[in-house]
Formats: sequence, C-alpha cells, structure tokens
Amino acid sequence: MAVSQIVKNNIAGQIRLIDGSLPTPLEYVCAFERGDFAFSGGKEVLNNPVAIERRGKFVNALHGGRVYPSFTFSAWASSFQDDGAEPGNIATWVLRSAGGAYEAAVSTFGPGSRVPFAFHVEYTMSGLDYNDGADHTFQLGDCEITDFSFTEAEDGNTFQLSGIVRGPITGDLPMSEVP
Repeated sequence: MAVSQIVKNNIAGQIRLIDGSLPTPLEYVCAFERGDFAFSGGKEVLNNPVAIERRGKFVNALHGGRVYPSFTFSAWASSFQDDGAEPGNIATWVLRSAGGAYEAAVSTFGPGSRVPFAFHVEYTMSGLDYNDGADHTFQLGDCEITDFSFTEAEDGNTFQLSGIVRGPITGDLPMSEVP
C-alpha cells in the first residue's frame, strides 16, 4: 500500500471488540466511542532488552521478559445495561452482564470461569474514504481490562476503558514477542 498523503483525525476511526467464541466470534462495534483511542508501549519486539555484563563490562544484549502494551478509550454512556439484543453496549461487553447481549462472550484464552476475560481490540482508520486504496487496520490480541470506569459530566456521561495487550499485534502495525 502506498503512503497516504492525507493525515487522518478522530473522525476516521472505528473500534471493534472481538471475543473468542468459535466458530463465529461475538463482536461489538463501539457505537458511541469518543474518538480518543490511544495505544502505547509498542515496539519492534515485545520483549525488553537485557544487558549481559561480565564483571561490570557490557558484553552484549539479549531479549528478556515480555512487555505488555496498553490501550485506552472512552465512550459516551447511553445506558448501563442493554436488553440482551445486539448491538448491546460497552458496559455489557466489559461486564458480560446476565441477560445482556454479551453474557455468552468467551475469553480469547478459552472458556471457563477461572480464565480471565480477554478479547481482541481492532482499530480501523479509514483510508478508502480518502482515496488511499484500503483502510488501515491493526488488531491488539488477547486484551485484558485493567480499568473500567464511569464519569458523569454536563457535556455527556462517559465510560472509560483501559487494558493491556497479552497477545500479538497484527495487521498494518505488526509487533510480536520473540518466538
């Protein structure tokens, strides 16, 4: 794909959450997200470099422990629960609320109540709308929620969602750990 000549802004993005249900994953397209998605902590190899020394002198460097990038975004709060029908809402995705549209969501780590709920986060930046030839997409694999909060405000109540990335990062922004 050629380099785009148009810088995009928050109007051009979309966030999609994808669970581990097989053969067809459940998905939630964040209908009311505010356009403030942020991803940080990425690097060429998702492992920290470790300096190897001999008697206080640098010998070489190797890849060490895995690093876990993070992401955050917020969404306007239209309700706390949904009626069990898709498209549901962000709160019932995160909490997998009884009777909610995503009660049956399965962790990308596999099924079971003792397995942390993990899911994939896919970010798409529109390119087709700007004559780029294709949209620009990356997926954060096996994400776990680290914080989910609600804020009341005069200009609109919001949910904030933050998480860490346990799996690979694929698509147009690929990153993975040392094999």
